[in-house]
Amino acid sequence: SADSALAVANKASFGNIGDIQYTCRTDVPNGGAWCDGAEYTQSAFPDIYQMLVDGKISSTDFTTFDSSVSTNGSCGMFALDTATTSFKVPLLKDVYIKAGQSSSMFGAESLPNINGQIFNAFAWHSSTDGAFTRSIAAGAPTGEEDGERINITLDASQSSSTYQDEAKVNPDHVVYRAYVVLYAGAVSASVAQAQEFMTALGGKANVGLDNVTPVQSFKDISIGWGMPDYSAEVTGLTMPYTAVADGYIKPTASINQYMKFKIGNSENFVVNSFNWAYQSLFPISKGETVIKTEGGFLQMSFIPCKGVN
Repeated sequence: SADSALAVANKASFGNIGDIQYTCRTDVPNGGAWCDGAEYTQSAFPDIYQMLVDGKISSTDFTTFDSSVSTNGSCGMFALDTATTSFKVPLLKDVYIKAGQSSSMFGAESLPNINGQIFNAFAWHSSTDGAFTRSIAAGAPTGEEDGERINITLDASQSSSTYQDEAKVNPDHVVYRAYVVLYAGAVSASVAQAQEFMTALGGKANVGLDNVTPVQSFKDISIGWGMPDYSAEVTGLTMPYTAVADGYIKPTASINQYMKFKIGNSENFVVNSFNWAYQSLFPISKGETVIKTEGGFLQMSFIPCKGVN
């Protein structure tokens, strides 16, 4: 139905199999599965399973996948188990996705350490490095006696540029739900999803399609579409005549042996002999009018095409 077609179009997923995408939808888009670590079987999704087996999509084993989830709460790769012919989709929860040259299960970011040293503390000739800065207080002694008028300043930015005034540890963000494309919503050449399509179609039709053969080839149907339907021939017509459908005009009798007529905006057709005219068909489109331009009376038939409604 039109409503069903609209619903499918609204949910269509045109990404590549294995793509990670984001959505505001509360229901998973067509062709996708939430990135929640769920397990699926080869029989349910044979195409993506084969791509995992062939190494076209990065994956790890179930044990490593589960370990990453247990330790980090997420795993950015698929898990594959050929013994059980099953796989798990990535689990993405409260993590950012980072661009790189290859996929990885999980990566953690941390703040750098703040470090520095004070050498010869409490001495006028003391020195510092790293996050610490030394300066002599006003009125400090100039000799080599010990003194307590040395200023020590801590500035974490000297240890790492990560630390700046009002620096953000994490970027501002919004949250969408991630899903992975398990099968394409539209395929140019219907090879990738042929098996799934035929299985689904068999269920819809409630019949097995294993032994179904076409009654007529597409080539035969296409050729037959424009062939004259002699069984629907309308005889005894005279000019002018307006075609009610796509078809053919067939002259059938004339008083003299010479006449001209035209169909729509075409050039004149010339009929020179009764026998020739009787065997000829002239194409005419629906709504076009055939008129006589020169000569005597002409009787004719209209033959519609087989493909007309």
